[in-house]
Amino acid sequence: MFPCYVNQSISAIKSYFQKVLHESRIAPYVRPKKESKLPNVLSAKEVMTLLQTPVNLKHKAILYLTYSSGLRVGEVVRLRLQDIDYDRKTLRIRQGKGRKDRLTLLSEVAFEVVQRCVQQHKPETWLFPGQTEGRH
Repeated sequence: MFPCYVNQSISAIKSYFQKVLHESRIAPYVRPKKESKLPNVLSAKEVMTLLQTPVNLKHKAILYLTYSSGLRVGEVVRLRLQDIDYDRKTLRIRQGKGRKDRLTLLSEVAFEVVQRCVQQHKPETWLFPGQTEGRH
């Protein structure tokens, strides 16, 4: 069985004994520990293959920004042109996870790919405009 299911069952039994049966003394239950697994990490060669695979410049820019700046997909697609600080090579992330604003670094290679993308596609507001006019 899964540890989270067992822990939920133990909590339900404890709650039943305390609130329904009004039992204050309950037998101690040993809760199972959650498994901790190491993540699969890509090698440098695999990462470069992944970044260089897309032919579309916009897709390549999205991948470079996501990988090099540690952005989430929702943060990348909501980037505006004004969020790029070309002088300091930083990105301003607005209302990211937890509704927090933050600054992140923009690598040299990602900076070049984004610049090429901006020159080629000439976006107006959103760095990566959506299919619907005026939306990301």
